[in-house]
Amino acid sequence: GILNDQTIPRLKCRAVVGSANNQLLEERHGEALRQAGVLYAPDYVVNAGGIINISMEVGQPYNEEAAMERVARIYDTMTNVISTAESEGISTALAADRIAEERINGTRRVKKVHH
Repeated sequence: GILNDQTIPRLKCRAVVGSANNQLLEERHGEALRQAGVLYAPDYVVNAGGIINISMEVGQPYNEEAAMERVARIYDTMTNVISTAESEGISTALAADRIAEERINGTRRVKKVHH
């Protein structure tokens, strides 16, 4: 919750790409950052590398090349988040949430079809 009503006005940067989890105190602070002209890269997008790498170790022999390829896709994901935010006139926090929800719902639909 380090990004809040007190800290956002004090920022003197063009972007926040931090590694801490849950940086926004409240959802509305994503919009506050957008209004302040600060690009926000949501923590769960930019920190995905660790979990992606670990997922490549479970149930299969570890393939470093494949893991690094998947980790490199974080750039594409963040580019998609920024594009979505810009085209819809919303914060990157909200855009990332929507994209994540679409992926989760897509996965659930696929599982329901197969069961």
